Amino acid sequence: MSPPIEAAKGSHLNLALLGHGKMGRAIEELAPERGFNLRLILTAKSNRDGAGISKKNFEGIDVALEFTAPAEAVENIRRVTALGCPMVVGTTGWHGR
Repeated sequence: MSPPIEAAKGSHLNLALLGHGKMGRAIEELAPERGFNLRLILTAKSNRDGAGISKKNFEGIDVALEFTAPAEAVENIRRVTALGCPMVVGTTGWHGR
């Protein structure tokens, strides 16, 4: 098994989390102890129709982590990348399996 990923000493990357299901809650729990700053969590409620994805909300965010359902993920990806924010997409279920 690989060692856990940790932020480089002194880097303190600022994260935005899109999706607060099983994986989102795990990231919320583990990020601080691994040296990451979880600065923004967008849920289905707080990001209705993409309203949570704004220049103001993403100011200072180094990377966004996408863990929503496929139906929401594509538009979230478009909106976040339009802000110039890098993303890691961990959404599953793209093919309805």
